[in-house]
Amino acid sequence: MTHAFKNFFIQPNLWSNYYTFSSFLSPILSVTFFSTRLIITHTNIFVPAYPALNRIVGFRFQLYNHVQRLQMLAVSANAQVTASEVLREAEACLFMLTTVAKRLSPHDPEGHISSLISGLVLPGLAGPCPFPLQEVGCLLYMELSHWAACHPQLRRQIVAQLIGIVENAAGVETSGLQPGQKLAVGAALSALGSLSSVYRATASTAFNGVAASHLPPAGESTRTGLLDEHWPDLIQRVAYNLPRLSWVPVYDATHFFTGIGRGLISSIGSGGGGVDFDPHSARQVLPSRLAQICSVSLECLTKLMDDNVAVTGADVLTDPRVWLDYLAAIFRTFGCFLRRLEDGTKQPQWSAGSVPTEQNSLAVSAQTCLSECLRLVRECIWPVVARVLTHYATRARPMEHACRLIRFIVRCFSVHLRELLPEIAEKIVLAYTTGSQHSSFLYLASVLVDEFGELPDCRVGLVRVYEALGGPTLKMLHGPGLAQQPHTVEDLYRLCTRLVQHCAAVFLASELVDLDELCDTAARSLNLCCTGPSAGLSGDDTSGPNSSSDDSFGSSANTSASAAAARFFIDLLIFTGEAAEITPTQVVQILSSGGRLSTPSSPSSLGAQRVLIWLTNCTPCSGSDVPDCGGQRLVSACLQACCLGYSEERFPELADIIHHLKVMTKNELFLKWLTNAVTSLPILRSDGLIHATMEQIADFKEVIMKYVYVCTIFFILIPVVRLLWIISEVHCHA
Repeated sequence: MTHAFKNFFIQPNLWSNYYTFSSFLSPILSVTFFSTRLIITHTNIFVPAYPALNRIVGFRFQLYNHVQRLQMLAVSANAQVTASEVLREAEACLFMLTTVAKRLSPHDPEGHISSLISGLVLPGLAGPCPFPLQEVGCLLYMELSHWAACHPQLRRQIVAQLIGIVENAAGVETSGLQPGQKLAVGAALSALGSLSSVYRATASTAFNGVAASHLPPAGESTRTGLLDEHWPDLIQRVAYNLPRLSWVPVYDATHFFTGIGRGLISSIGSGGGGVDFDPHSARQVLPSRLAQICSVSLECLTKLMDDNVAVTGADVLTDPRVWLDYLAAIFRTFGCFLRRLEDGTKQPQWSAGSVPTEQNSLAVSAQTCLSECLRLVRECIWPVVARVLTHYATRARPMEHACRLIRFIVRCFSVHLRELLPEIAEKIVLAYTTGSQHSSFLYLASVLVDEFGELPDCRVGLVRVYEALGGPTLKMLHGPGLAQQPHTVEDLYRLCTRLVQHCAAVFLASELVDLDELCDTAARSLNLCCTGPSAGLSGDDTSGPNSSSDDSFGSSANTSASAAAARFFIDLLIFTGEAAEITPTQVVQILSSGGRLSTPSSPSSLGAQRVLIWLTNCTPCSGSDVPDCGGQRLVSACLQACCLGYSEERFPELADIIHHLKVMTKNELFLKWLTNAVTSLPILRSDGLIHATMEQIADFKEVIMKYVYVCTIFFILIPVVRLLWIISEVHCHA
């Protein structure tokens, strides 16, 4: 159906014009018109509202009858009409069917969808047909992925048809593309991904208590998965052809790899779709299948680096990010890899007499599968990724995508990558210090701390990574750089928070960690939410790698950066309160009298003591008689953030900081900081209008000192801040 007719059909205000145009329509087109109108009406009114089952069934019967009538009318009108021509006339009908197919497929015990697919769609797409029509058929297959898993015979034909669409396009140059061919091939790749992701399913054998005799036996769809049947074709005819499809939409190809990954990870567990099955064979072949699906990306990356191919644009085959993203799409789905391997060993799946033997066998197969996958990563995948970190070190975007891939791999295998950790850490430090200082390296380092921080022998090495990254990062954030790179701020303090949570003693006691500069920068970061959007540069590799020029995006990034700094302070103060051997007041008294603090008894106490020194060590401020210390700067930053722009959902974080400071300092020292902080709040606006009176500010201070619990402070802060701004608005309008 042409786009003109399709647009005419979907405009509600033109329904009344049907009889005017009906004389110009063929009988086939008239039936298609009524089918399309029926689907649009039911889709807009019934489906989104999830109607009663009988209304869905009624709609399904009407839809099926109209499509059958379309077929019969086409054949009776012209004996030479092919299935492709009939399908072309029903394009709009099928397009609307894709929007409801997923919801209707579980309620099709009579096999009407099977008849539609086998009698109309499969034959129609088998012959030569327009590429827009192929796209619609592929979209329908994609929506019916779960249904197809219950109908293996039709699924085999669908997969073969989709593979043929991709294979036939291999080698076609961009200049030789036919209208709609690019979208059709992309839809075929997406459909293959969706079908592959449903490894096994259970066929519904009854509807309202009535058995459906047309469905396959319950065990047939559960014995053989799509990947088992079509793996050679998916690799050789699809994956290996991607380098010959330079114009293929990257999003659709990524969806294909994501579906393959989901199917692989589903195959190695002991159950799926409500059915228990033996995963031994799937675990045995998983390492080789993983190697095959990764090989195309690894080989293309290697060739790009061997030939020193210039990056000519984004989302093209010369862009290493494309191949890195294909690998990342696979390993992103492997986040539950270790849990899937443990499925069969936690709960018995077989009869009581065979449980011990089967569990032992599953444990052996899991260990073998894990060992082979680890060997694949160490010997094949990591060498290429490590080379990417060196070859493209000066280009920010490839570094970002490489770090993303490493994150997924580390989260997949966790502590089992312990032997590879020193190499990963070395490459991170080298790439960050000599190449592009992208914040993704800091994010990756925080993931390493998450996964390996509980291993005592890894903590020193993880802190060494921070020591190498922290200095250049803090220097980069000095002055105006703080507001210009909120992503770096967020990733830096995410890393520091993880270090405090997992390696606090080693991290805070290290002499190479500039704790004063780190905490001062964090206090300044609390007010990022009060500043305008970051003054980012353009997004190419010659610009600031962590900046953003979009106003709304920059504002959100500033808020996230402030929140990361607040969470760092919360964990830092909690640790200090638990590990400190002296109080902040004692530190002030000893240092002010010229004495020396006693040597802490443990690294944890030493780290806590360094934090207390930052909080309490006062230095005269330039141009002011009020002494300045870390605690004073922190309290002032919290109050200013509350009053000058912090969003309400972030108030609990600032309230936590104030609460822990108040409890740690036993009121007296905190009262001094609070008094100075409240005094420094702007009472007058720049135009001379009043923000708040001195009495209101005094009440504000008294309320905070009176209540201890965080929740109370939180609920007190909101109305006070709102009151300050209401007063300002009243005076402004006056």
